Amino acid sequence: AHVDTENGEFVWTPLSTPKSFTKTIYGHGFAVKNLTTPLFASTYATIDALHLENVQIVNNDTAIIGSFVNNFYGTMRNCSAEGSLEYNYPSYNEEVASKFNQINAGGMIGRAKNAVFKNCTNYVDITITAMGDPSIAYRKPIGGFVGLMWGTTNSLENITNYGNIYYNENTTGNVIISASGILGIAYNDPTNFTKLANCKNYGTISTPSGSDSNSFSCGGTLSMAGITSGLSY
Repeated sequence: AHVDTENGEFVWTPLSTPKSFTKTIYGHGFAVKNLTTPLFASTYATIDALHLENVQIVNNDTAIIGSFVNNFYGTMRNCSAEGSLEYNYPSYNEEVASKFNQINAGGMIGRAKNAVFKNCTNYVDITITAMGDPSIAYRKPIGGFVGLMWGTTNSLENITNYGNIYYNENTTGNVIISASGILGIAYNDPTNFTKLANCKNYGTISTPSGSDSNSFSCGGTLSMAGITSGLSY
C-alpha cells in the first residue's frame, strides 16, 4: 500500500542500515508520499520499484542530500521521485557556511559509492540559495539524479532526469560549482570505473548572472570527472 506522511500522522526519520544488510527492498510499484526528509540516511540495500511523490525537503540538517538516499552503497532499479529539494540560507552565518562548503546534492541520491542504478527517473527540482564562506576553497557537486559518485565500480543505465537545478551562492571564495542533469562529479583513478549508458537529461540548469561563484561548470549528463579515462559512455 502507499504510505502518506502528510498531516503529521506519520513522522518519518531517515533510515540507516548496516553494511551487512544487502537485502532487496521491494516497493512493488507503490509510493511514499509527502516526505519532508530523505527516505534513507544511508543504505547498502537494493531498492526496487519504489516511488516518492510530492517530496518537499526544505533546509535539511545535512549537506549530503537526496530525496531517496543521502549516502548510497547499493543497487537501485525501477524507481522514481517527484517534488522539490530546497536550501534557502541567503544570509551568512558560520554554521550554515560550514555545511554548504561540503554540499553533495542530487534529486534522488546525494552521493554514491560502488553503486548500480538502472531504469530510474527523477522529477525532483533542486533550488539552492546560500552564502558561503569566502575564506575556504571548495567544490560542490550537484546532480539532477546523483551529486557525487566514487569507488571502484559505479554504473548508471537508463537514467532520466526532468528535474531542474537552480543555484545562487554569493561568496568571494574559491568555489567550483559542478552541476549536471544526471551526475555532478565522478571521482575516478586508473583502478576505478564509472559507467553511464543511455542517460538523458531534460531538466534545466541555471544560476543568476550576478552570482559571485568563481566557477560554474555544468553538463547535460556529467559535469566533472576526476579522470576521464575511468568513464564509459
